[in-house]
Amino acid sequence: MRGVTLSGLTIRNSPSWTVHPVLCKELTAADLTIENDPDSPNTDGLNPEGSSDIRLVGLLISVGDDCVALKAGKRSPLGGPDRPTERVRIENCLMERGHGAVVIGSEMSAGITDIAIRNCHFKGTDRGLRIKTRRGRGGTVANIRLADSLMEDVATPVAVNSFYFCDADGRSDYVQSRSPLPVSVETPSIRSITVENVTVFGARTAAAVFYGLPEAAIRDIAFENYTVSFSQDAEAEVPEMASLLLPLRHAGIVAENAVFSRLARLSPVSIHPDED
Repeated sequence: MRGVTLSGLTIRNSPSWTVHPVLCKELTAADLTIENDPDSPNTDGLNPEGSSDIRLVGLLISVGDDCVALKAGKRSPLGGPDRPTERVRIENCLMERGHGAVVIGSEMSAGITDIAIRNCHFKGTDRGLRIKTRRGRGGTVANIRLADSLMEDVATPVAVNSFYFCDADGRSDYVQSRSPLPVSVETPSIRSITVENVTVFGARTAAAVFYGLPEAAIRDIAFENYTVSFSQDAEAEVPEMASLLLPLRHAGIVAENAVFSRLARLSPVSIHPDED
């Protein structure tokens, strides 16, 4: 489908994913309100899949799972719409509650590229910008930019995880092994992530976490003008859905198998003066 506009709608209380555009080109979603109960499982707000040239503008999303989740297939033997998702612009949106504000994956086998998020407000989500994948999915996530945005009470503001334990074998040695495995078409690739001019209040676990595969490090990560302050009453918790992770509290940028190209003007360790 081509040249679709969704505007001026309020959509509430979906039993599962709420708005799911599939195989669309030149889709605009503007001035939408999407609301689901915060305790309702799997009630993503808006999930473009296998689609390109997408504009999401002026959305209010408050749900029980991911607010916006970009998908591109999962290399399933049962088949599915394995097509790239690319050229997505997300602007002037308020995203509340939910597991993640803007999420990429875990279905990303055909590739998700050229994603720009700007002038957005994330409030009370478990994670802000989240990229999740695992061995077996393959595909590439690249050219992701978050800029000029605010996060409040977001546990983990930036989370990139190559060990996401989805599917029946998600906790298997193949998915969760920290030893390098041979690179194949099933090996996911993540590169070119930029975060700039972003302020976070009330984080809990860490300023950012990156868990790359030993055989496929996350590459070309850049932070500039990134400021994070932490919640005083935060308790240690695991920052991402993967095995073998330690709980974190008030950590800085945590990176395993990740390569940074730029770290400029960061203040990711601001906590209340009566904290240790």
